[in-house]
Amino acid sequence: MTVALPITEQAKTATIIFDPNNPAASGYTKVFEDQFSGYSLDTTKWSTGWAWSQGAGTNSTYPNDEALPSNIFLKNGVAHFAVTKGPTPSGLRYGSAVATTYGKFAQAYGYWEAGIQMPTNAHGIWPAFWLVPTDFSWPPEIDIMEWLGKEPTVDYMTLHYRENGIHKQVGANFNDKSVSTGYHKLGMLWTPTSVTWYIDGIQRSTTNIGIPTKKMYIILNNDTGGWDGNIVDSTTVFPSILGVSYVRVFKAPSYNVAN
Repeated sequence: MTVALPITEQAKTATIIFDPNNPAASGYTKVFEDQFSGYSLDTTKWSTGWAWSQGAGTNSTYPNDEALPSNIFLKNGVAHFAVTKGPTPSGLRYGSAVATTYGKFAQAYGYWEAGIQMPTNAHGIWPAFWLVPTDFSWPPEIDIMEWLGKEPTVDYMTLHYRENGIHKQVGANFNDKSVSTGYHKLGMLWTPTSVTWYIDGIQRSTTNIGIPTKKMYIILNNDTGGWDGNIVDSTTVFPSILGVSYVRVFKAPSYNVAN
């Protein structure tokens, strides 16, 4: 089971010689891309539902939600991930949206990026863009983005890892009013020695602690809950939409990356 917790450690600061605005100039090769230009989700790249539940829509991390394939729809080159009011077919309070690349794309290391717009009037809504291992072990987990509707100006970036059998995490949060408006380029560089997060092409945090080595796949989801009292209330507007304009992944030919 994956669960995201409040950040307990701040990442160390370092300078990565990598240009997130031009990965190719840094020697990186694009190996995965979806610009959501069709009329429906590309099933050669994505599956709906939770991979560790054999594609089922329910997951104990989100006890009030059921992921519904119909809650993901494409329009004008954007994938819309919706949270809707239930009851769902399983009798849960909210319908949610989840897509994964499990069984279709995974890799270790590289640069991972998506163009994302957060929901509005979304107290209690909990979207995320994250990676977990294909063997369903946990941790590790890399949260490229987590967002809570009760804190619309904050983007959480977290690496979960295990040390001496104990779950730990490291990361940072970026707090700026711009987070809650418009689309943002959310990226993460993962090398054998570091994980570095970028927002709109600017390095926001990096760590050398607990670096994963396993192949991971992508999860994009929009659900409810989280932590710190992020609960749906009378101000929450439904449907609550997370917009994703593209996803791209790059592979490095080597890891001569300074950190």
